[in-house]
Amino acid sequence: MMRTGLAIAALAATAGVLDAKAQPLTLEALSGYSIVSRHEEILDFPNGRSVRQVWNDRVYFSTKGRIFHKFNLDSDHAASGRALEMIGGEQGKLGTFRWGGDGITRQWRNPRGGVGHQSFHITGRGGIYACRLSLERVGMMLTARPISQRCTIVKGNALEAG
Repeated sequence: MMRTGLAIAALAATAGVLDAKAQPLTLEALSGYSIVSRHEEILDFPNGRSVRQVWNDRVYFSTKGRIFHKFNLDSDHAASGRALEMIGGEQGKLGTFRWGGDGITRQWRNPRGGVGHQSFHITGRGGIYACRLSLERVGMMLTARPISQRCTIVKGNALEAG
C-alpha cells in the first residue's frame, strides 16, 4: 500500500512538472503528423427514413504549414456518397480546414441551405497526441445518431497511405 501511494505521488509530481512546461498546441507542433479518423452515424429524417453514413478522413499537417484533407463519405443514400481532396487555403463550397488553437474546423453549406461544421479537437504535446471528431449540422432537417468513432494522430503523411 505504501509503495502504491509513493508511485501515485511520484506520477502526480511528474505530471505537475510536465504541465508547468507545457506549451500551447500549435499548428507548427503538428507539422509532419496526420489525423486518421472514421466516424459512423445514422441520419434520421422527418419522413421516417434513416440513412447510415461513414466518414473516413485523413488530414495531413505539412512541414510548410498547409493542411491537406482527403475524405471519403460512404452512405446508404446514393446521392450522398463522395470522395474529395482539399488543400487549406483553397476556396470551395465544402470548406477547408482552418487552425483554431485546439484543433481544426471546416464549415460547409448543403444545397438546401443547411450549414455543417466538422472539427477535430486535438490534445497532447511532444509527439503524443489524441483527437476527437465532432460533426454539427444547423438548419438541416435531420437528426444524427453517432454509432462509433476512431480518431488517431500518426507521424507521417497518411494521405500517401491511401
